Amino acid sequence: MLEARQLTIGYVVHGSSKIVQSEISLSLQPGQMVALIGPNGCGKSTLLRTLAALQEPLRGSVYIGKEPIHRQSLVQRAQQLSVVLTDRVEV
Repeated sequence: MLEARQLTIGYVVHGSSKIVQSEISLSLQPGQMVALIGPNGCGKSTLLRTLAALQEPLRGSVYIGKEPIHRQSLVQRAQQLSVVLTDRVEV
């Protein structure tokens, strides 16, 4: 299960927070198919990057099972979660 609690997503620019979306709470169950739709710039990719722990949330927490995602090692995350984004990833 992937869960977000009171999540605020966005960016820190020049020391100040730019909030894209706030107060996001969701619970995704294994085997469940979910569609994330919305206009350009509304925060879809930012949400996916935050849920995958590729980007820190501004507030709130993301959990895989009962454990906060940031407490899991990269190996543990990779065994439970994958994401494909449209932007090029530098290795």
